[in-house]
Amino acid sequence: MESKNHAYELSRSASIRPAGQEGDDSKCEAWNADFDDQRKTEDRPRSYQWSISTRVDALAEPAGSVGELCVVATIANLREIEQVYGETTALGVRHAVYERARALSRSGRATVATTGAHIVFIFDLSYLSYKGDASEELCGPIIEHRVVKVLGAHAVPLGDAAIMPVVRASAMRSGYQPFQDFIDAANLATAGHHWCERYRADMVVAAAVFAALEEKRLDFDREPVCAAGNSQDVVYYEVLLCEMKNGRRIRIGSLVGAVERLGMVRRLDEWVVDSTIAALRRNPALRLGCNVSARSATLDAWWTPIASQLHADRRLASRLTIEITETAALTSTTEARNFVRTFQALGCQIALDDLGKGHNNLIALIGLGVDIVKIDLRCLRQEGGTQSPLGLRPLVQFANSYAASVIVEGIETEDDAQQARECGATCLQGYLYSGPSAPDIVAERG
Repeated sequence: MESKNHAYELSRSASIRPAGQEGDDSKCEAWNADFDDQRKTEDRPRSYQWSISTRVDALAEPAGSVGELCVVATIANLREIEQVYGETTALGVRHAVYERARALSRSGRATVATTGAHIVFIFDLSYLSYKGDASEELCGPIIEHRVVKVLGAHAVPLGDAAIMPVVRASAMRSGYQPFQDFIDAANLATAGHHWCERYRADMVVAAAVFAALEEKRLDFDREPVCAAGNSQDVVYYEVLLCEMKNGRRIRIGSLVGAVERLGMVRRLDEWVVDSTIAALRRNPALRLGCNVSARSATLDAWWTPIASQLHADRRLASRLTIEITETAALTSTTEARNFVRTFQALGCQIALDDLGKGHNNLIALIGLGVDIVKIDLRCLRQEGGTQSPLGLRPLVQFANSYAASVIVEGIETEDDAQQARECGATCLQGYLYSGPSAPDIVAERG
């Protein structure tokens, strides 16, 4: 969760270094290397498979002849682009995505067909299937991930605008009814009368965020999560998304809302988690937590490489905490529960952030089975700066009924810390513990 002390944020000196960006893969020619090249550098044991029914179903016998996999991709926001920017812009976006699809089909030995917002790939599994001890079950999710990343991870520059296409992809099974299960139908009525203006504004923000990602200007600040009984005992560090500007790290968590509303947050969250894992690899003694949107708490193609990395190294997974932040509503409680269980099975800790503040997260807490609950003390302050101790205690007690650990954030003074301890918090987080003198926790990358 993000702090509001902007002067402090600008003075922070963080040392978390993100993983390498994928900015170059927006260029179609960068995908000329075939899938075999990537397989040689990836460790995906045969025993791994998604542990929930949605993934097992998605990997059932593919439609078409034996040895082929049909993947259907959809430009999910094409209708919104046309209504906001006009038909010419929508056609330009569609054409650009089509060209990315054709380049991918050449590098991946696939047949491709396009129609409207939809792109159909037929991949030759005899060419793509893993060799040796690698997992054949992962072929479907890996290909889905490649499709959404190549087609939708980068903006399409058109005139003065940079338009981000939202791409969904699904492997089709035998008896599958195409273009029904995975197409996001936009509900524009809920956006209000000025949704076009907001869509344009959100697109500008999202394009800027992803441009910063591609230009390697995204980084992390960090805050320690300390044991309530001993502030020197750091349980883990939470990493917070920042942008590098003029040598300063400026937290940009407030911009994630725009990315969420456009349906693009999974791409950003994949980068955040992958970068956090990279930091854990470089520092074997480190424990880190990172935020993902509630919209990302669903097992889709974006999570395939993350799950594979964690399955290959359970000790790495045991040092990672994934914090689900409800700045947007959960896509589905059932899908979120499956997400939580899958990553817990891999060895991660799962936290629910901002209890009592987010979208129905009191109800979500009961059903998700998370390990950690986070409560922001600042959310419970009354007008005028006074605190409401009657609000914190019942929340902590409620959270303790459904999670093993309760973290109270927003600790700014010793009085805050004492109040949180008296209410039953197990861990504390805030400016009181995260001054500029906090030690380096990540070594310089080689």
